[in-house]
Amino acid sequence: LVDDENDPALARAIAETLVNDASVVGVVGHYASDVTLATAPIYEMGKLVAVTPVSTAVDLSGLSPYLYRTVPSDSFAAAALAAYMIYYQEDRGAAIYYDSTSDLSGSLKEEFEMFVEAWGGDIVAEYDLAESNFDPNVQQDAEEEGADTLMIAASLNTLDEAASVIEFNRRRLPILASNELYNRVILDATGPDSQALTVAVPWHLLARDSQTDFVASSRQLWEGDVSWRTATAYDAVIAISAGLEREASREGLKAALDDTDFSVNSATGPINFLPSGDRRQVDRLVRVETGTRSGTGYDFVPFVPFDELLEE
Repeated sequence: LVDDENDPALARAIAETLVNDASVVGVVGHYASDVTLATAPIYEMGKLVAVTPVSTAVDLSGLSPYLYRTVPSDSFAAAALAAYMIYYQEDRGAAIYYDSTSDLSGSLKEEFEMFVEAWGGDIVAEYDLAESNFDPNVQQDAEEEGADTLMIAASLNTLDEAASVIEFNRRRLPILASNELYNRVILDATGPDSQALTVAVPWHLLARDSQTDFVASSRQLWEGDVSWRTATAYDAVIAISAGLEREASREGLKAALDDTDFSVNSATGPINFLPSGDRRQVDRLVRVETGTRSGTGYDFVPFVPFDELLEE
């Protein structure tokens, strides 16, 4: 159990240590896509499998034969958010807030732009949350340019700026957001203004397809609700465990995960991996409503009408 502090340099040093430790046969990690991008070549060199439960950047797809993930790529999240904007809300102009220093943020931004424009919408403005003088007042300019939707592709380092955008908006426009904003800190910081949010996430404990056994057991263990990050981390451990049952070695784990017949049930459904190391799984949408589960007065809840639209 090691902490890379979401620092690529520190993570590389840790990865080298793990590669050189023959007792380590698999890794669950890393968190930030930037860190996973930095460490993947080291694990490949050491022929050590890494299964990331959180890194969603599109650039990770096929990056290394030793990298897998139990979370969908940003392409799935972007498609869900763009479809909600274009086909459900029937909006056409989006202003995007992103973090220019984050590979994760940039990945989601590019995928969202691609889907919106392909489906007849427009990106009317872009604003960098990482700028030292960022001012949420830019929304006024965005609205003048025709924005009827805001999209926030924040990173962990720009959650404060994302919160300022949500507060400034005062629920005037709908806000679409990356899974980084699925965060109690955001609910606590923005209060009633958070009700403008619609977020794409890989899993939610109240979704109709959630594994009830996992929901019950995790609540008993942690004495509270768990997030999608806990579920996909659990999935990563289950995948590695199932792979090692065939042969408890680095080579055995790699061979097991690459087997086209490999499949194991987990917190979020069956796990099997594409040749790119990706998992084929569609993101679902959650919205913020008043509630008591988070302790902030507001909760993320599944947006069921959109699920029904997808099924049709």
